[in-house]
Amino acid sequence: CEMVKKIAAVTFWFPTKEKPLSFPFIVEHLKAISKTQHLAFVLYIRVEQSQKLFAQSISKYDYEGLKIVEIFVKSKLHKLLYQFPLLLWPSIKKRIKTGNFDQIDVVHGMVVFPAGVLAYLIAKKINKPLVLTEHWSKTTKFLSSHLLSYLGRSAFNYATKVTFVSKWLQSEVCEVVPMLAEKSVIVPNVVDSHLFHYAEKIYKPGMPIRFITVASSWNADRDLYLIVNSLEQLVRQSGKSLELVIIGGGILYDEIKTLKWSYPIIFGGFQTRQEIASHLNHAHYFLFSSKFETFSVVTAEALVTGTPVLVSDVAALPELVKQGYGLTTPNTIEGWTAALEKLIGTHFETDKIAAESSEYFNADKIAAAFEKVYENIQVIR
Repeated sequence: CEMVKKIAAVTFWFPTKEKPLSFPFIVEHLKAISKTQHLAFVLYIRVEQSQKLFAQSISKYDYEGLKIVEIFVKSKLHKLLYQFPLLLWPSIKKRIKTGNFDQIDVVHGMVVFPAGVLAYLIAKKINKPLVLTEHWSKTTKFLSSHLLSYLGRSAFNYATKVTFVSKWLQSEVCEVVPMLAEKSVIVPNVVDSHLFHYAEKIYKPGMPIRFITVASSWNADRDLYLIVNSLEQLVRQSGKSLELVIIGGGILYDEIKTLKWSYPIIFGGFQTRQEIASHLNHAHYFLFSSKFETFSVVTAEALVTGTPVLVSDVAALPELVKQGYGLTTPNTIEGWTAALEKLIGTHFETDKIAAESSEYFNADKIAAAFEKVYENIQVIR
């Protein structure tokens, strides 16, 4: 009988007390991995700014059922250490000698850089297989231009399996590292089904059509103006009664807040996942404009609540919008306005969207996908 393989996951990205809402997609993947019963611990390498040149402390704690071993590095050179994690390798190497790494069968790096390159060095040092999970939008740029790109390529070469959150990201990275094609699989992000679930959409006569858009940050890559301006056009062309809820913050959010619009905009600011779920349940349609997404957790969350979506037809976004789930559009004001017209004139089976999506992004299903990845790895004991 096969013994249970023990996994050590490695990440630089994790929530902290100061930033409790950071990196939910990493946390959800780690929770899915821990459902497989393989996860021994998560090595969280935390690098933050301080007045000191270099201070390091180690702590162990439980985070929502995950066993965390945190190496906390504080330094005035924090940016340099993050960009050149090789500088952290000597102190992590010491840790391996004293830590619980003799029990580990597989090292799992969350994102090739910076965590993946250190996961690779650990795996090589203890002579164990490596798995990498890739979410990162700058992976191809890193592999072609960073001074440590050779380490990234070595990590991908050494890895037994690599998981990508979308087909789009997989094909992007495979163009740079072609040998990944035969050893990579798609494992999407998780949507927490306790928080995000179906509620019937209410349409009453005289009620405005309610649109919602959500982003962690409305910056140059996520063009909020496309959404507000195309809705403005829609109001002028069709005279429809509508309103928009905008959740998040950032430069564009602040600008748009100061301007006058001919329809109501509700500026929700930053909200918890729970509040976002409730807003999605009360909206008729979800809108999202972006120039670049390797996945799009907010779009997946909208689908799980049964909210039809209209998103930009770029990068990984169209993969999420299956037939009957909504529409995609080029990032032009004409494209968006025409797509909005079409969206509100289309009948959607919202319960079907929710049922199929919650099945697809379900933690158990994603745990099973990781289980399959680990199952096929030969363990060296």
